[in-house]
Amino acid sequence: MRVAPEGQRWARKMNLISGATGLVAPFAVYTVTRKSWPAKSYAKRFLGCAFSCSPDGHLATCSHVVQEIMEDQMLVVQHLTENQCHKAEILAHHSRYDVAFLKIKAKTQNWPSPIFEEQLLASTVWAYGLYDSIIEKGNISCIPQVFSGTITATPRRLDGLATDAPFYQVSFPSLPGFSGAPLYVNLKHGSAVCGMMFQNRTTEIVLRDVMEYKDEKIHFSEKHVRGWDAGVAHTSSCILRAATELNIPIWKSPQPGVPPDR
Repeated sequence: MRVAPEGQRWARKMNLISGATGLVAPFAVYTVTRKSWPAKSYAKRFLGCAFSCSPDGHLATCSHVVQEIMEDQMLVVQHLTENQCHKAEILAHHSRYDVAFLKIKAKTQNWPSPIFEEQLLASTVWAYGLYDSIIEKGNISCIPQVFSGTITATPRRLDGLATDAPFYQVSFPSLPGFSGAPLYVNLKHGSAVCGMMFQNRTTEIVLRDVMEYKDEKIHFSEKHVRGWDAGVAHTSSCILRAATELNIPIWKSPQPGVPPDR
C-alpha cells in the first residue's frame, strides 16, 4: 500500500540521507486496527524500527517493540524511502535476547550487509532510526535521524541480560522510537550492519573526587560526577545466533567480518 502525500515528503528526505551516507534506511513499525486495514485513512501507533536482514522479506526488530499487540490490532511496516506499507507477521521472539523477527510478503531489493566482527571498540558507528512519529490525516510522518559516534564499551551483562556475545555501548543515546534501528560501521567496501539499537544505559564520568581527613575519627569525601544515557545495541553476532536458534533464515555467512554474498 502506498502512503501519500506526507509519506512522499519523508521518502524524499530519507532518500537524500541514504544517498549522502550510504546507509540503508530502516522500516517504521506500527499497529493498526484490523478492521481499518487497508483503508486509505486509518489510526496508527508508532512502535519503533526494524531493518531488513534477507532479500525474502525478513526483518529484525526488538522484542519489546512488538510485544503488546492487541487482538484487534495488526502490525504494519513502512519503508519510508520506498513509500510503501506492508502487513507484517511476527515470526518469533527470542527468550534471552531482546530480538524478534518479522516477515513481509514483499521481496527486499536493498538490504544491508552485516559484519560479525565483535572487536569494534572505539570504532566509528552510525545509528539510522526514526523519531517522533506524527500522524496527520491518516498519513505516516516520521522524523528520520542519524547519530554518529563511537563504540565506548562492550559489556557482557546489562540489566539482567547476559548473552554469549557482548553488547555495544555507544557514545550517543537511543532516542524514543530508535529501538530496532540498525547500527552501521564503515568498511573499505562500504557500510555494514554491526548491531541493532535496543535501549539506553545510564553511565557516568567522575569530574572531581576530593577526600579530606581532619583526624582519625572524622572522614570527609566528595565526588562530582556527570551522568548521561548511552545507547546500547545487540551485535550482529547476537542477532544471528538468535535467528539460528529460532530457525529464521537470515544472513547466510557466519564468518566474522565477512558480509554474505549478495
